[in-house]
Amino acid sequence: MGSVAASFIGLLLAVSIKVIPASNEENVRYSIGEYVTRTLKTKQLLPISTIALITHGLMFISIFGFTPNYAATLGISEQAIVLLMTAFFLPHAVASLIVTAYHLNPHTERIVILTCMVLAALMFFLVPFTNSLWTLSATHFLIGLALGFVLPICLSQVARLAPDSLKTSVMGFFQSYYAAGIFLGPWIAGMVAEAFQLHAVFVFASIVAVIGSMITLYLINDQRQRVAKH
Repeated sequence: MGSVAASFIGLLLAVSIKVIPASNEENVRYSIGEYVTRTLKTKQLLPISTIALITHGLMFISIFGFTPNYAATLGISEQAIVLLMTAFFLPHAVASLIVTAYHLNPHTERIVILTCMVLAALMFFLVPFTNSLWTLSATHFLIGLALGFVLPICLSQVARLAPDSLKTSVMGFFQSYYAAGIFLGPWIAGMVAEAFQLHAVFVFASIVAVIGSMITLYLINDQRQRVAKH
């Protein structure tokens, strides 16, 4: 019943969305091939989308994937896992709300992403050293907080990249691209768990977060070079 009620509320909200007609200047039409090539040529779209892909991969490796299994090896009951989920999703939701409340410039946003990726990498690395519900929850509290900042910032960054005539195709590419992380993250992590042990999954997640940090550093340096040229 709760799911039905939530779906009905979502339906009402969707119906009440106001559609703003595009102006003539925005109403540019391209062929399918032009949409594809222009979208793929959008500068910085691929690295930002890759960061979002990595972030989704980390979420589905951890709290949606192997964290409950790891908690079980520590003797944590299924009822107590609710506390672990709360420790992750509460700061995750709060972080997303904070992003909407403050309008940061693109450079500062990327500094925030870099900080969050480094924090996530450190916390994932520490997960195999946790030995109780509280220590495991503490690491996932910070992981949830960090990833909660990254996703809405990536969305904000992508929304600024393209002209109005390409916004729909750019956003479509962004969402389709990062969705691959939902599949690839747990799939690769599963192979890591089979080849090594369960704790190696979190070391793998830490390495993936470091890769996200390196991509963010590339974006920061690229932005500095663009500013220097002007």
